[in-house]
Amino acid sequence: SSAASDVYKRQVSEDLLGIIVREITKKRRSQYQIKATDGVVITQTIRRGPADRVNLQVGDVIRKINNRRIKTFTDFQNVLASGQYIRGVLFLIQRGTNQGFVTIQPRG
Repeated sequence: SSAASDVYKRQVSEDLLGIIVREITKKRRSQYQIKATDGVVITQTIRRGPADRVNLQVGDVIRKINNRRIKTFTDFQNVLASGQYIRGVLFLIQRGTNQGFVTIQPRG
């Protein structure tokens, strides 16, 4: 994928959803006390953004988006690139040992 499309996908994540996510690495697992081995970790939430309004937090792990399993950052980007987020995005979130679904209404 091109650098321009990566920037676009990152902006979709930040602007529409109000989160910045990263791949789960050994260092991040330790830093955020993550139990999950796959998914992506939220490393920043944009204040008063869509994710912040539904109480997503730094350290939360996104395991699924719209019932599609997210194992890697590339999976996350591909789901966003598919454009299936306009009418709301259903996330399966893991926080510690707890998992739950939350729907984000993207800005738009």
